[in-house]
Amino acid sequence: MKSLQLTKKEKLHFAEIIKSPPQEGELRLKVKFCGICRTDAKMYFEGQRDLRMPRILGHEFCGTDSEGRTFAVWPAKSCGTCKYCRSGSENLCPTIEIIGFHRDGAMAEYINVPKASLIELPKNLPAHFAIFAEPMACGINALQQMTKNSCELRNNDNHNLLIIGGGTCGLLLAIVAKAYGLQVSLFESSHKKTVKSKAFIESSEIEILKNIPDDRSFDYCINATASSESFSIGIKSLKTSGTFSLFSGFSKKDTIPANIINEIHYRQLNLTGAYGCTKQQMAEALNIINNNKIAVKSLIEDFIVLEKVEKAMPAIFAGEVFRFIITARLQ
Repeated sequence: MKSLQLTKKEKLHFAEIIKSPPQEGELRLKVKFCGICRTDAKMYFEGQRDLRMPRILGHEFCGTDSEGRTFAVWPAKSCGTCKYCRSGSENLCPTIEIIGFHRDGAMAEYINVPKASLIELPKNLPAHFAIFAEPMACGINALQQMTKNSCELRNNDNHNLLIIGGGTCGLLLAIVAKAYGLQVSLFESSHKKTVKSKAFIESSEIEILKNIPDDRSFDYCINATASSESFSIGIKSLKTSGTFSLFSGFSKKDTIPANIINEIHYRQLNLTGAYGCTKQQMAEALNIINNNKIAVKSLIEDFIVLEKVEKAMPAIFAGEVFRFIITARLQ
C-alpha cells in the first residue's frame, strides 16, 4: 500500500507498506478524500502533543468500503466505558487514540477504522464535502461548551458572538453559529485573507468587522487563530459575565498579560476550553454542511495528489490558504 509518512519534523516519506488486516471491530476503507489542515502542517514543522512518529497523517477524511458505501469517519477510537464516553464526551476519553496522531491516518490508499466511528453521509452531499465535517464539529463543540446547552443557544437569537480569525475554521464556526441562531461577527486582521474569503462571506451573509468595537458588546467570543493577542482582544470585547471559548491553542512561548487575567476576575467573565469533537457533533456538522454547500465549496483551495502535499505545507502552516483535498493516490 502506498502511503505518506511523517518520519521526523519536516520530513515526509513515501513508503510502500503492508497494511495489516482490520482488527476485531474495525473496517478497511479505501480513502476517497483527505483534507490537509493547519494541525497537519503544525505537526510537520513543530510536532504535536499527541503525535507519535513515524506516522501517516490525515484525520479529515472519508472512505469507501468493499460494498461501495462511502462514510465520513470520526477520527478516533475511545474506550466506550469511562465516565466521559458514557456521558457522550468521548473526545475527552483518557485512552483515546486519534487517527493521524496516535494511529495512522488517511494519507494513504487504505485505512483501518473502528466501525463505531463510521458516519453515514446525508443524501445529496458529495463525498468531498465530508472532509469539512471534523473541523466544523470542533466548532460545534466549542459553541456547546460555552453554555453546556445547545438548545439555549438555538432558542436565544439575541445573543451575539465574535469570532476572531477568518481562516477555514473561523468561517466554518460562523456557519455553525448562524445555524444556532446567534448574531455573528467575524474579525480578521489580514486584508488579504478577508479578500480571499469574499465568496464565502457573500454566500453566507457573515458580517466582517474592520475594527472591533471597544464598548464590550459581545456575549461570546471564540478565537479561531493561534495568535495569543486574540485572547486579549476577545476578553476586552466581552460584556460583563460574558464567555470566552479557547478554541485554538497558543504557542508555549506566548504569555498573557496579568491585567487581561484580572479582567476575568473583576468582570466575572467565563472561560472555557474546547478540544476535538464527538461522533454526534460530526454527524450534526454533516447536516449543516449539506445545508450550506455553496459557502463550504468556496473553502476548497484545490484538489491535489500525495506528491504535492509536502510542497503545500508552508502555505498551510502560514494560514495563507483554505483546504487542500488529497484526491488521487500514487501510481
